[in-house]
Amino acid sequence: MRHRGIKNGVLNAGGDLNVIGRHGARLWRAGIRHPKHWGVIATLDLKPGEALYTSGNYFRFKEHEGKRYSHILDPRTGWPVDHIISATVIHHNGALADAAATALSVAGPKGWVDTARNMGLRHVLLVDKNGGLYLTPQMQQRLVLSDAKAKIIEVRDPLAPGSLTNQ
Repeated sequence: MRHRGIKNGVLNAGGDLNVIGRHGARLWRAGIRHPKHWGVIATLDLKPGEALYTSGNYFRFKEHEGKRYSHILDPRTGWPVDHIISATVIHHNGALADAAATALSVAGPKGWVDTARNMGLRHVLLVDKNGGLYLTPQMQQRLVLSDAKAKIIEVRDPLAPGSLTNQ
């Protein structure tokens, strides 16, 4: 888009967003899809050059005998991830945000902080299978929750001193 001289715009690729510039005098506003029902779980403003990527099991899955199997596989077990149903990352590098969202889905509630730290992430939101939220303080500051029933389970800064969880 920049190469073509576009100074302000949004590139939406299957729900993953990359933004350049602004939406007039304001920032671009994006919604994060609620993974359990139609609608959004939260909204936030994206700064110029940011990318918002989400991995989730609410579109790509297989049901067999009443059980849903995610398309995201845990390489440690070979089985689909079932503890995290949505992981969202904001970063200036879209490829890193995309990879991070998938890695965080696999890491789950116990490993997300270490994974986020290892990838240098500041803006992370995870939704577990019960609708519980795990997020960084930086993401919490930017989110406007749309779901009044959303329950924050954990807020951790992976890059803060003493943030290691598997010591």
